[in-house]
Amino acid sequence: MIIEYKVLPPNEIFKDIQIRKNKKEAYENAILRGMRHPDNWIYMYSKDNKDYFKNSFSRKYISYPQFGFYKKTYKGRSR
Repeated sequence: MIIEYKVLPPNEIFKDIQIRKNKKEAYENAILRGMRHPDNWIYMYSKDNKDYFKNSFSRKYISYPQFGFYKKTYKGRSR
């Protein structure tokens, strides 16, 4: 699997995190790793080979590791 990330400008406040181009893949990975009730979670970002989600009710964060992937970056913003 290839994971594509946005490349943020160097002056961006969130330059140290990555945001997936395809958020659906982050959810699929999290569900395989044990996420329950994916409709209650919002994909926020990826960092250090983990995907981070925020609960839409409690605002609690949770992360799931990414396994067996090749990382590819692209420039630009998703539409």
